[in-house]
Amino acid sequence: MRLIHGRWVQQGLFNRVSRQVKNRIELLKPGAAYTVKEICGGLFWKQLSSGDPKLAGSCVAELVERGELRLRSAGRNAANSLLYSAH
Repeated sequence: MRLIHGRWVQQGLFNRVSRQVKNRIELLKPGAAYTVKEICGGLFWKQLSSGDPKLAGSCVAELVERGELRLRSAGRNAANSLLYSAH
């Protein structure tokens, strides 16, 4: 599937990331900033294939932009990873 900003991802990966984030969003402390890796959880993250972590980040960005997740952008960390906070 093609994301808003032109990146292509497999529908299966998009669905897995969406489901994982939606299942874990209640665990997030409102106002705290999290990377996509932290939101998804270490076990899920380790199971991603090479290249998929970056695509997972694009999937979350897409879902946030669409308003499908109760997350908002919270800037970037020192490693330049996007951060999100629950609201």
